[in-house]
Amino acid sequence: MPEVVTMDIPECFRGATLHGKKVCHTCITVIGLDGDEFEAFGARFRIIVVRKQRLDEVKYHHWMDEGCTSPADFEAYWTALHPSRPYRPLAEYHTHYFRRVFASDPPPEHPALRRREEQR
Repeated sequence: MPEVVTMDIPECFRGATLHGKKVCHTCITVIGLDGDEFEAFGARFRIIVVRKQRLDEVKYHHWMDEGCTSPADFEAYWTALHPSRPYRPLAEYHTHYFRRVFASDPPPEHPALRRREEQR
């Protein structure tokens, strides 16, 4: 069964998150596992997959998924959000890909949920 986790997405991404333009969030630590859910801005979201990747990969290939307007915008956002951990391109972090969950959605049957249970 999915767990409810806390994922703090900054207020500046409210619109992008609620409208499906921000579909991932890169964090220093693992916040949740595949299938876990979180609430943000009054809506529910499900983590689809968590990938460990270098920050430069996120900057150049996933900046739009992060809800940013450009690679430079992602770097500026990262630096502002993590003043004690400046942008280091080769540092590896955890990108949580997610999607919004609606009441009409069927229960999760993603194969990753089986992996998730094995990870616990």
